[in-house]
Amino acid sequence: MNKKILNMMICSLLTGGMATNFVACKDYDDDITEINNTTDGLTQQLKELYAALQTANADVVAAKAAAVAAADDAAKAIEVAKAAAAEAKAEALKEVIAQTEALQKQIDANATLSKENAEAIAALVGRINGIEQGLANIDLADVNKQLGEQADLITEAFKQIQAIQTQLKALETYAAQIASLNSDVEDIKAQLAAIAEIKNDLKDLKEKADANAKAIKANADAISANKTALDELKEQLSSVSAKISTEVANGINTIAAIISQRLTSVTLIPDLYVGGIPTISFESAQYTKQVYRNNKWQDATGSNVRVTVSNNETEAEYRLNPASVTNEDIILNELAFVSHVATSRSAESVNDLINVADANIDGNGILSLKLGKANTVSLNRTDGKINTVALRVPIAKKHLFSEQGETSANVYSEYTRLEESYFKPEIIYIKGANIDSNNTHPYADSTVVYNSAADENIARTIVFNENYDLYKLIEGCKFYSADKHVAIGMEQLHKYGLDIRFDVATRAYQPTEDKTNQQEWVSLSGENNSILTPVTNKASGNKPGNETIVGKQPIIRVSLVDEVNSNVVDVRYFKVKFTATEMTPVTFNWDIESNARPCEGASVNMTWDEVAKNILVNLNNGNGMSKEDFNKIYGTNYVITPANDNNGIFTVDVINEASASIPVFSWSVTKEQLGKLKVGENSTSFSKKVTFSNPEGLYPDIVINFKWTVNTKIEVVSLGKTDDIKWANNTMKVYVVPMEIPYVKGTSPKAHYATNILEGRIKPYVNGMISCASYDIDFASGQGYVGAPLEFQNGFGHWAMTSANQANLNNITYSIENNENGKTLASNGKTIKINWSSDINGLSNNRYVFATINLQVLPILNLNPENAKAITDNSAVQSTDVAVTITDAYGNLVANTTGLAADYWDFYGIEEPTFNGTIMIADDATGKNSRSLESLNMAANVDANGKLTFQNNGAPIQADAYLMVPVQVNHIWGQLKGTIAVPLKKNANLN
Repeated sequence: MNKKILNMMICSLLTGGMATNFVACKDYDDDITEINNTTDGLTQQLKELYAALQTANADVVAAKAAAVAAADDAAKAIEVAKAAAAEAKAEALKEVIAQTEALQKQIDANATLSKENAEAIAALVGRINGIEQGLANIDLADVNKQLGEQADLITEAFKQIQAIQTQLKALETYAAQIASLNSDVEDIKAQLAAIAEIKNDLKDLKEKADANAKAIKANADAISANKTALDELKEQLSSVSAKISTEVANGINTIAAIISQRLTSVTLIPDLYVGGIPTISFESAQYTKQVYRNNKWQDATGSNVRVTVSNNETEAEYRLNPASVTNEDIILNELAFVSHVATSRSAESVNDLINVADANIDGNGILSLKLGKANTVSLNRTDGKINTVALRVPIAKKHLFSEQGETSANVYSEYTRLEESYFKPEIIYIKGANIDSNNTHPYADSTVVYNSAADENIARTIVFNENYDLYKLIEGCKFYSADKHVAIGMEQLHKYGLDIRFDVATRAYQPTEDKTNQQEWVSLSGENNSILTPVTNKASGNKPGNETIVGKQPIIRVSLVDEVNSNVVDVRYFKVKFTATEMTPVTFNWDIESNARPCEGASVNMTWDEVAKNILVNLNNGNGMSKEDFNKIYGTNYVITPANDNNGIFTVDVINEASASIPVFSWSVTKEQLGKLKVGENSTSFSKKVTFSNPEGLYPDIVINFKWTVNTKIEVVSLGKTDDIKWANNTMKVYVVPMEIPYVKGTSPKAHYATNILEGRIKPYVNGMISCASYDIDFASGQGYVGAPLEFQNGFGHWAMTSANQANLNNITYSIENNENGKTLASNGKTIKINWSSDINGLSNNRYVFATINLQVLPILNLNPENAKAITDNSAVQSTDVAVTITDAYGNLVANTTGLAADYWDFYGIEEPTFNGTIMIADDATGKNSRSLESLNMAANVDANGKLTFQNNGAPIQADAYLMVPVQVNHIWGQLKGTIAVPLKKNANLN
């Protein structure tokens, strides 16, 4: 079947459809005319069916012509097929079966389905459909009228036939799909055999339906006898329906699986955006080739000396849709990029900028690519434009619509920006492989190495009787800038087409007094001369060669070469030295633990006895080394790292002969270096590394990593005891300084604050402090105004109290300033918190609060609200003097009279009371249920002299009450405000 027709059929069968290059499926249902528009009863239906048998030959010719037209015209394929079915509705089943058998033979004789085969199948299915539509359109209405109660059975049969009609319509599409699957002829044979079987069933079904219809027409009473036949018909209909459903579903699933694997879109998964544009970034090696000129390697001159090489390792990922696409669904080896300059799409070309070196699809629809450059031209344009590329993905041939004429198909991604960065390939030491860690590169100038003295500029020591792989010392690097070098291993170098070669420098090197040429003591072999072999068969005088070679220092030349372009990229020189033993440093870890003295710090010593136990017995591969040999080989040639710093002072004394108990290593830290301490157990760790080296470089370094754990225990600090007479619950009450007696007005001091907060504290004030610690006494923060700063006794101050001098401390004065804040504090009172803090060992970073005391500042003056003379309720105006009674914090009477009370009046600087508020009435002296006098038809006022008048203008009161008279008293520490409760008594004569 034509592939375009197949697409349209699938579009009508599969929910949701799929993206194709074709138009949407047309709904042809409205274009199909029912086979029989009107019916004249069952007799007329049968008459037309028999008449159709007589004109079968003419109908066959017309049906074939319609099928051929349908194969050529996809837009009307389904419509023509159904028209053919309508024309062939009366064709006898014998002819259908005969043509089916003929078609089967024709397929057996051919390897693949031909166009004519597909047309014949379409016509055949159309005829089958037409027959069943003829059955379905038999009008049973008149029969139902005649049969009465038997009409239900006929209606049920009618429904079953309609269901068969629907199934057979689907069969038409299924047969067309089978015809298109020409890749598997055997499978098609099986499917057609199934169709033939279904047709045989339909033949039987048709015969039974005809018989039943005739019986019903002849005699309605006979319908009851045909119930069994109808039941059998229903069973057969169900069987045929099930077969059709299964076969159609299998065909649809097969086609859907094929279509689901065809690629529809490709989208870049960007890792980089440049200027907001998704970008693929290439990193290329770029160098100026080297030539040997004037006895040295230098940059070549002229044209084409600057070379750029790619490693075909740039990675990019694309998301494929559908995600089920695999490597077999596209043509991986034909992946390519279409490129163009971003400002013009007129000059597109393929693979002129970058190409695909490797590709693979994972199980999630992600296409992973490794990309390379197609040439050495920079991807970065200099004309202000940018290069962009789109990935072209060819669809596998098995997914092409070949019968439609499709020979190839590609899916393209969106265009992506290209960017290129560069590095210069160089030669570098493998980190940690060379002796001199200050040099990361071998010497570029051979003069430096050739002019060096013996034992200078040694890159590596090598045991005199062992081969050494120089690739353990040398590798490549990416040079970006003077402070940025990134190592690149041999595998990556090879991907850029680069390689490293070694040679013995040809010029003689004679640094010793005997003018021995060091170059004669080494040979190179193996891949790129990378295997260095010491030459031990030479002799000097009567000494064996293996002794003579120790200490020799030949120079090696290393070259970085571009194998692809046959260029020298970089040339370097380094020197090796032959030693008697392996020069790998021997490393020891020595852990020490001791206690600190918080006021002094800590110190620890290690004697020769301990050095011998921990170090010497483990040297020489476990054979040990004597103290004398150690001093002879290493002596004072050592380095301490870090030097004197926060890890303390470390000293070494290996040259001592007096006693084995004399320290070889001494280590000390100050109390500052102990760090932040807290109460309880403290642990601080320090580290030092001591490296011993043989001055001649003939023995391996000895590295000792010291770790010192210092424990510092800090005891709890606590306050001393207090006298309960002055202190209760760690709280002292604060009053003004008592009035001088006898008090002399104008001479004696007025009320002021000056309280010694150490009164009642028993010495020592603080317990448990170490000798170097100090403590402080000060207000806790966050309390607002708390008074003037504490005033310390001479010789003391903040953080000036210690365990030793506190015995001489007697006075710390707390006072309040007579300002706005001070007046508020004195008038209202407040509890002030004072912290006692310690710095543990005299250092500010170790300070903490260990105790808090309270100073309770009491209000300086108080009103007594219940000392006024009572008034008895009466309709006449009543009066009394408002007695304002004041006491101080000590409870002393303060009044403008005579005697001691008058002295206090002057001492506090009190002025005459003023009355300027609204008088209220309340149930008791505390002001309970206070309300206005007007609400009770009463009135009261008080004059400047404190005379209160009261009048009840309404009904007499039935209960005692209080007149609440506002009063304000000014004094030198602010204002005293309150109310005087004047008793208002009910009139007893009114009972």
